[in-house]
Amino acid sequence: MVALFYASGKVVIRLDTASLKWVNTEMNRNHIALASAVVLAGSAVAGLGSSTAASTPTVSKTTGRIGPALGLTANGRAINPAGRQTTVGQFPGGAELSPDGKFLWTASLGMRSTPSEVVIVRISDGAVSQRLPLPGTTGYVAFSPDGTKAYVSGISKGGSTPAGPTKGDNGDVIHVFSINSDGRATEVDPIVLPTNPGGSQAMPAGIAVSPDGSKLAVGLLKGRVCGSGALTCGNSGSISAAKVFILDSSGDTSNARAVALDLAGLTHGVTFTPDGTKILATDEATGSLSLIDVATGTSRKTGVGGVKSGDGTGDKWSHPGAVVVTPDGNYAYVAVASRDLIAKVKLSDLSVTWTGVGRSPAWGTQPVALALSNNKLYVANSGEDAIAVLDVSGASPNLIGRIPTAAYPTGVSVSPDGTKVVWTAGKGYGTGPNGSPKPTVNYIPDMLTGRVGVLNTPTTGQLATYTAQAEAAVHPNNFSTAPPNTALKSGGPIKHVFYIIKENRTYDQVLGDDPRGDGDSRLTEFGDNGFKAPAGGVTPNVHALTRRFPLLDHFYSNSEVSVDGHLWVTQGMAIDTAQRRFQYEYSGRGYSDVDFILPGVFAPKVSLLDQAVRQRVSAVNFGEVYAGSRGDDGRSTYAAT
Repeated sequence: MVALFYASGKVVIRLDTASLKWVNTEMNRNHIALASAVVLAGSAVAGLGSSTAASTPTVSKTTGRIGPALGLTANGRAINPAGRQTTVGQFPGGAELSPDGKFLWTASLGMRSTPSEVVIVRISDGAVSQRLPLPGTTGYVAFSPDGTKAYVSGISKGGSTPAGPTKGDNGDVIHVFSINSDGRATEVDPIVLPTNPGGSQAMPAGIAVSPDGSKLAVGLLKGRVCGSGALTCGNSGSISAAKVFILDSSGDTSNARAVALDLAGLTHGVTFTPDGTKILATDEATGSLSLIDVATGTSRKTGVGGVKSGDGTGDKWSHPGAVVVTPDGNYAYVAVASRDLIAKVKLSDLSVTWTGVGRSPAWGTQPVALALSNNKLYVANSGEDAIAVLDVSGASPNLIGRIPTAAYPTGVSVSPDGTKVVWTAGKGYGTGPNGSPKPTVNYIPDMLTGRVGVLNTPTTGQLATYTAQAEAAVHPNNFSTAPPNTALKSGGPIKHVFYIIKENRTYDQVLGDDPRGDGDSRLTEFGDNGFKAPAGGVTPNVHALTRRFPLLDHFYSNSEVSVDGHLWVTQGMAIDTAQRRFQYEYSGRGYSDVDFILPGVFAPKVSLLDQAVRQRVSAVNFGEVYAGSRGDDGRSTYAAT
């Protein structure tokens, strides 16, 4: 038996034992086009995938249509977040609570038509108290201990248009804001990261302020060439690049220290130890945590990847990000995004233990942010739209529940008195129809509007209720098990699968003219024979396939653009690195190393074809450039794929 799978757009195979999910189109309308679907039987691919206070919409359970007003995201999840909500800016990549707990600063990445900005939410009533324009940001915020200054990572303006006058438009700066007693902020001159003529782009990410407020630690996603001059590289002056800067918080960079670490790495999260003598820095590429001596710049490190990905890469590309330190300074917790793990590191000897926050058997909860309060560790799991709660009072952390959030949480905080939990979600309630066949009209990433939620710290009983809601939310709204006579099973009658991928087309553009489906023929641009000109006669073969195989008009999906779409199509998962950095690339802000052929965006099991090799299923790729075209990246399956 031969089965054919056609996707008008990008496709995801999320191979759980009970369900299948497929991916998306670049324009991501509410009618997602798929015609007929089959996968390699038995294979396992990575993936799960003025005040504007907001209420939770009523979920549409019958029409199959998606959109923020319907409470149904593009991947079919019914959003039911905990807490009072506030709408903020486009994809807030991170957030930080002020030291007094009164304000949450969110840092919106911005896209082509939506600005990068800081949106400040007042915790007491959920009102947006201020919006501060930025040229660009990677989404990281830090405060001075006394709360009178805030620091925001700054990248270039690129092709975007800020919402107002901005400073540091060329990027590689730390934006500095002075905060008065009522919480209002005013931008002052930014700190320009040290460089020499010809120096490389730095792309500042995580920021931390020392306990006494005198120092800043800045992690660099790309790195900075040092060369000669006042800037000291490492402790000997002979290392040619920086991955962490140690700066005076005053903005004086004449005695800045650059710490090299791994020059091929991607330094992400940074924090100080409580005594201010050490800096902890995570590296996404090497999968490591470094402990840096502030006085000397010397460092030692340990791997935190925890488990092998199935390709022998171990810590490599496990993408550790957020890091927090216990109040006594003895331990650190690290969110290891691409392993669904929390690493607990004993700082005296850098020994590591791990606690899982994933969902068996799939990968993809993707922990990306942490908050520690009263022996509880709160973990923002971007891939499952929830905050995982761990009891860390004992020797080993224990997962005790989950709190549902809006789509793609990127930040979590706890108020200083421990009574409030605050989450930030990058994608809010997702996107819906853009109302046009043209991708430049209501471009999908521009439609990603973040949400902030504030709730009372849950009791044991409340956490149990929240956990049940979070468990239900991870399943598509129309989830059902396969019928008993399904052909989609190991050892079933299907012997060959043709997996045909077409890019950047929606259901309505191609199949909106088919009266059997829930389409809009007014948006059809590539119709069947007999459809009105000029769209008619463009896709007769596609239409013939939908008559020979099933027509499926409400398949849910995951991606927003080409880059993450190709990852969903081939990997069943777009990791957090790709989700954030395509925003920089697509807005022209200078991060080009996020393409789907690079190991930096591989899922833990890499791709469908890698899995076919592992299971000795023959496969031929006739053109989908999915991974590895830039040379051997260390996968055991590289040669075969």
